[in-house]
Amino acid sequence: MKRLTAFLSAAVICASTAFFSIGTVINGGLLKNTPECVPLYRKLQQSYQKLSLALGKDCIGSYFITDNRIIRQNYGYDPETVQHNIGLVNSYADSLSGTLYWMVAPTAVGIYSDTLSSYAPQASEQTLLSETAQAVGENVSWIDLYGTMYAARDSYAYYRTDPRWTSYGAFCAYKTAIRKLGLANLGLDRYDIEHRINDFRGVFYQETQYDGIDADIIDLYYCQDGAEIKSITAPLSGISYDSFFQEPTAENPHSIFLAEQEPILNVETGVHNDKSLLVISDGYGSNFVPFLTQHYRSLTFVNLNSATPKDLHSVYADVYSQVLLLCSADTLASANGFAALEPET
Repeated sequence: MKRLTAFLSAAVICASTAFFSIGTVINGGLLKNTPECVPLYRKLQQSYQKLSLALGKDCIGSYFITDNRIIRQNYGYDPETVQHNIGLVNSYADSLSGTLYWMVAPTAVGIYSDTLSSYAPQASEQTLLSETAQAVGENVSWIDLYGTMYAARDSYAYYRTDPRWTSYGAFCAYKTAIRKLGLANLGLDRYDIEHRINDFRGVFYQETQYDGIDADIIDLYYCQDGAEIKSITAPLSGISYDSFFQEPTAENPHSIFLAEQEPILNVETGVHNDKSLLVISDGYGSNFVPFLTQHYRSLTFVNLNSATPKDLHSVYADVYSQVLLLCSADTLASANGFAALEPET
């Protein structure tokens, strides 16, 4: 009996030592920055992660793993950065002859933060958005999205492996935004939905390489009997397109949305009115802007992620009926999130 007990104790010690040694090698040791040099490295990494979670750990690095999603920890926001970005938006609004409509999209981190452990460091996106709404200038009309997106949280409104909203989430935001812009939204029954990509793994997966969460689905929405898109042109590249949906790159499946590929897009539709819209947005606009094509005769989309101040200022905003700024809470808190709004140098 004593020999059996000693053997089991030794086995536990050896297994524990091996487990933590493997973890050290994977997470902070020799293999951390060179997984491509080691055969089966990713499988070893994923096996270690799953075993860690099975033994009671609930996070991988700075990411928490829940039953059905990966959520990044949020340690807080730099108030000076946020105030600087709000100042850029207010200054841009003051340069317009009309009102700037501004909507800040909560991320999956903000919407699902209450599903995490009580000790998880999670700054409140809701507070960030509320305080930003109070700080906007008189020429800015705030569009509150937090309640809209929180109400849709039990639907597939956000990806499981990415902070961005899904196409359905973008549709929910569209319904709120278009009413604020003074127009009536179309119902979900007006759209045919195509499940185009069913193995999308977003930036949270890329950071963790944890495959215990189901892959995401990228849906495309097509309006039934809607106004046609007559033309889509990219003035900086000189390329013309026939659809907002394109073949994605291998590196970025979400680039299936054309608005992620070009800094500026000019769109002409078959809508029979004289309304035009300038949309300035980060990546959250890529699957959002197609819904707007049923309401405006012409649209211009400027991508905050790739447009320069020169690019943005080359678009004369005052010729448009309305101007809409859309960004995520992450962009609002990013040091370079509104670089395109900086004055030209």
